Amino acid sequence: MGAQGARGRPAREGDRPHPDRACAGHGARADREPVARPYLLRALRRRARTMTFTSGLSCRATAAARIRRLVPVRRVFANLVLQPAVQIHPRGRGPQAKGGVRELSAWTELRRFGRMTVLRRLSEAAMVADADGVVAVTLRQRRLRGLESVEIVAEGTAVRGLTDTPVVPVVTSLGAPELATLAAAGYEPLGLLFETGVWAIVPGQATLEAYRPELGRRNFEHPDFTAGLNEIRRGVLARMRSQARERADCAGIVGIQLGLAREDDDRAGSSLVVSIDAIGAPIAPAHASRPTVRTALELGGMTA
Repeated sequence: MGAQGARGRPAREGDRPHPDRACAGHGARADREPVARPYLLRALRRRARTMTFTSGLSCRATAAARIRRLVPVRRVFANLVLQPAVQIHPRGRGPQAKGGVRELSAWTELRRFGRMTVLRRLSEAAMVADADGVVAVTLRQRRLRGLESVEIVAEGTAVRGLTDTPVVPVVTSLGAPELATLAAAGYEPLGLLFETGVWAIVPGQATLEAYRPELGRRNFEHPDFTAGLNEIRRGVLARMRSQARERADCAGIVGIQLGLAREDDDRAGSSLVVSIDAIGAPIAPAHASRPTVRTALELGGMTA
């Protein structure tokens, strides 16, 4: 018996399959994955624009977003779980011990790779939500007890109306009130800059000379730790400035947040192991070019 048409009649040449059937061709299997059609994508986007939004913005920030003509879409996040590599620590005791600051490269690379990955995934989540930007972005890292691993999380609110010509969504740590203020002053966000790392501060001769057993009941300064923390902070800010200079349209970095924490490490000995995270938002004059000549003076710190 020949093939039957849609209403039981014999199938004729030129018959078109029903729209609800598999779109891979006439006679295709029903369990085959359908191909996305343009009109279906347009319908999904129209539905997404009319859905109730979810946002991490406060009431004040939501009002500022409306003034800035930003439309919140949804709360987006991305995460990554990493297993840290074995890190070789500098010698902190003995005749070969030398004071100073040593960057722990393996752990620094883990933090950088993790943050780059979650920010890229956050941008992809914004594209899925049909948004052109993510605002009020935060980065967090926490240790997973029992797994000897760390989780890095990026969160923010996907919005529409942040830029007129988006190639990829603009991810920024600035909130809606800051964006509205910058727009009124003639500035626009370019994205997000971050710098991170792990350092070990090894006490040297200055700390040994400052410590006296009889001073156990008195306050005294650890000169190597004081100088080391200062050097680390200045070095991180210098690296962020180097990143900003790589963009010809960047006028500066605003909203810099600098966080420092002590890392628990049983192998640190007398050394102080600290991690630092810096995040900021590069901005540029709206519809204006940056001056071609710029003079800057570096006062201390490390360069990338």
